[in-house]
Amino acid sequence: MISNYRRSRRKKVSSWHRLKRRLTRKGVVPVNKDHPRYHFLSCICEGIRAVSSEPNQGPKDALGPEDFSQVIRKKVNFKGKEFEFESYASSVFATIRRSVGIEEDVYVRAVAPSNLPYLEFISNSKSGQDFFLSNDMQCMFKSNRPRDVRFFLCLLEDYIKHFISYPHSLLVKYIGCYTIKFRGRPRKFFLVMQSIFFPSARIEDRFDVKGCTAGRYQK
Repeated sequence: MISNYRRSRRKKVSSWHRLKRRLTRKGVVPVNKDHPRYHFLSCICEGIRAVSSEPNQGPKDALGPEDFSQVIRKKVNFKGKEFEFESYASSVFATIRRSVGIEEDVYVRAVAPSNLPYLEFISNSKSGQDFFLSNDMQCMFKSNRPRDVRFFLCLLEDYIKHFISYPHSLLVKYIGCYTIKFRGRPRKFFLVMQSIFFPSARIEDRFDVKGCTAGRYQK
């Protein structure tokens, strides 16, 4: 009888943990093997691992002009499919990560996990861009238009000065910039940012506040 009680209790605890996990991940979908973006995100994961293994891209106490224009480019072959992967201003973004308290090994484990699926963030954004989260929900990937990324990179020097001076700033914390290019397809640009939903356990309500009312409505 005691054995049956223990089994019943373990089952209840297990069910509660599964329910709690679903509730804290409301609005996201695991990118498993049957997900249409699974292969694309797997290639991104391999690309980040490839560029992260390159030397001389860690945080620096003194950044020079060459760090802001740095591009690490790698040819990657994943399951027979070759693609080109780029990391922009790697040392600059590593320095930003350090200034906001993210260690390099923690970052790489989050954005390039060995066996955990990414999460698709279900967004009502009108931009048409893709949003994905690392499995621990610490980092968010967002695809961006090339001109927007290039404009942001032009502002990068002022951006990092702000976070070095104000590491607890409420500005969005961009902590990585990458591109991926498959043969015969346009280059895809995306930024990695520290998710404002991390850690999710402390969040009770979420609001999507817009700065403009034009073309927006409430169902």
